[in-house]
Amino acid sequence: MSTNPHRKTDRSQNRVADLVSTSVGRVTSTPSVDDDTPIHHVEVRNERYPEGKSAVVIPQAHGEGYLPPEGSTVLLTRIDRTTPVVVGPYYHAGSETPALEPGERVVSHPTSDARVKFHNDGAISIDGDEPVYINGGMRRPVVDVQTTTDADGHVIDITLERADNVYL
Repeated sequence: MSTNPHRKTDRSQNRVADLVSTSVGRVTSTPSVDDDTPIHHVEVRNERYPEGKSAVVIPQAHGEGYLPPEGSTVLLTRIDRTTPVVVGPYYHAGSETPALEPGERVVSHPTSDARVKFHNDGAISIDGDEPVYINGGMRRPVVDVQTTTDADGHVIDITLERADNVYL
């Protein structure tokens, strides 16, 4: 035992390293809506938790909600010696990652091709096969207008073409 309070012993260094370590794990289950499990938790498994352990999921930004899907690889840390925390997805060599430039952000759905991309110039792209609802919209926007005229050039009919999967 050292009498110098500023000298770190091997034991205290190991304790600090043990608390701040990170590891990679796999999500083995997610809570169901009917379950009493807190919604921001998933079950993870790795070398440290071979039997599985409930882990808190930390969103990347305030206001976001995200639960990694079952089977996904995640980066883990701990808030104490026993409570794992998912800090985000883990992309390893060979993983498919979103294509983006520095400063851009992509939010993609983990089990479909839907995604929202925030471009550097402020533009927003929304891609996916399902409808897009803006502000709870219920009407499809007009994307083309066709008119029919009579012999005198007066409009006698208007045909509107609406977007298939966008609702305003």
